[in-house]
Amino acid sequence: PAAAQQQVPLDDLQQAAALPAAQHQQAAELPAAAQQQAPLDDLAEGGATAAAPAIKNLHPHSQMLLDSIMKERFAKTFFNVPVDPVALKIPDYLEKVKRPMDLGTVKERLSKGYYASADQFQDDINLVWDNALLFNAPGTMVHE
Repeated sequence: PAAAQQQVPLDDLQQAAALPAAQHQQAAELPAAAQQQAPLDDLAEGGATAAAPAIKNLHPHSQMLLDSIMKERFAKTFFNVPVDPVALKIPDYLEKVKRPMDLGTVKERLSKGYYASADQFQDDINLVWDNALLFNAPGTMVHE
């Protein structure tokens, strides 16, 4: 969809992260199915660590943005859970898409404090769209 081709506005994320967390509602817990999807990568591979703590207030603002994206019809249909190559009968998916990513995994990572910066959060959101464009041919519903 056209929305899938849009990049997450980093300036909005950075501005939102500067606002007090008390001004925003905490996001709802992940559904049990989403928690069981893909395991988190090791935090040393780019996530928040003791040496690089997560940015204060990044989570609530990023969570609000992510929740609004995940409510969209196309996100619910195609992007909120990991691609299951077996169920979808696309055995070559993991050959073409080397770094699978979905919005549910982004949500899980966000809730676990994986992201040390708005850039990392933005990169994973954009990876969802990039993978969809890479795997799906132009003219298909997912690509357009």
